[in-house]
Amino acid sequence: MIADGMGGHARGEIASNHALKYLKTNIYQFPAIDWEARILGVNEEIFGLMARSLELTGMGTTLVGAEISAVGTVFFNVGDSRAYRLVDGLFVKISVDDVPKYAGARARSHEITQALGGRPARGRIFPHVSQEAPLKDDELLLLCSDGLSDMVSEAVIHDILMGETDPASAVRLLLQAALDAGGADNISIVVARLASE
Repeated sequence: MIADGMGGHARGEIASNHALKYLKTNIYQFPAIDWEARILGVNEEIFGLMARSLELTGMGTTLVGAEISAVGTVFFNVGDSRAYRLVDGLFVKISVDDVPKYAGARARSHEITQALGGRPARGRIFPHVSQEAPLKDDELLLLCSDGLSDMVSEAVIHDILMGETDPASAVRLLLQAALDAGGADNISIVVARLASE
């Protein structure tokens, strides 16, 4: 999972840390694949923190993640952090960007249409949760914040992942590409590979 605290909002780092801590601590509280309930629970927790401390008002975070098992892969997100699969050379975005659309193009203004928290009062959120096929042997999974996806094109990300089989090396190359492009935002990257036996 990646939780990216929202820039311009109070205590985004607290919101992102709390979201990950809550999800890890309460992982067995919900049915096995009920990520929507888990995410709604995180959202309520963040608003609860804001209600107890005015200095935290408006704090928020995005969230993206994947739960991998032998029977399938569950992807989930809220906000503009992304999840991709690279399988058989095909690079596919699984997550949904919660951003305003301008003339059919994705905005690069760091505006998002929903997040965990991120506003003064509670509001309804609609997490994106999808059940996908199990990962294949040697398939790559990429999770990233918009610090990568806003700075580096999908074509370049695809090329880097195709050219580097080691996940740790792929993360270093992706990070360097984002920094070389200006590194204008926080950059969070997870690359995982299902190794063949």
